[in-house]
Amino acid sequence: MAAYGVDRGNVRPGDTILITGAGPIGALAALYAENLGARVYVSELNPNRQKMMNDLGVATLLDPTKDDVIAAMKDATGGIGVDAVIECSGNERALQTAIKAVRSGGYVVQTGLHTKPASIEPMELAEREITYTGTWCYPVTDWPRIIDLIGRRGLAVEKVVSSTINMDDIVTKGFEELVSPTGTETKVLVRGH
Repeated sequence: MAAYGVDRGNVRPGDTILITGAGPIGALAALYAENLGARVYVSELNPNRQKMMNDLGVATLLDPTKDDVIAAMKDATGGIGVDAVIECSGNERALQTAIKAVRSGGYVVQTGLHTKPASIEPMELAEREITYTGTWCYPVTDWPRIIDLIGRRGLAVEKVVSSTINMDDIVTKGFEELVSPTGTETKVLVRGH
């Protein structure tokens, strides 16, 4: 899903992109985009996920509770805006930031799931010719390419795995930690019985 979102954003070597949200999909999107040769910025407010992103070393980290993300993206691009934003948080404010931070003619990819309506300005999409697209599921034809990236080109996806748990702990140590805004988990692998 992470690679598919970046691909839907038409990200190319040398592009500057913003990823909003550093959960498992956002973190993997950052790894993938950096591997493609993009300059990557990540906006994340959870301190545990911020630490993980710093440890990955593939992106410049912004904290939306402290940093003006839109201004930072304009500064980083000479006032133009980023080429693409991959919105991975499912948060209304992050989506609004994405639209303001992207350049005219750029891409905003909705990968995070919004479970309630979000307010955006459709006229801004039209005036600035922003391509706004969603993702739901990746094509299975992507698997050989992604496996090759992991195997031969060293896409270090294992660095995003925060823990491995037993099946009996899937709710308390897995799901509840993953959905908690202050949770310490990013990607949890579950051992079968």
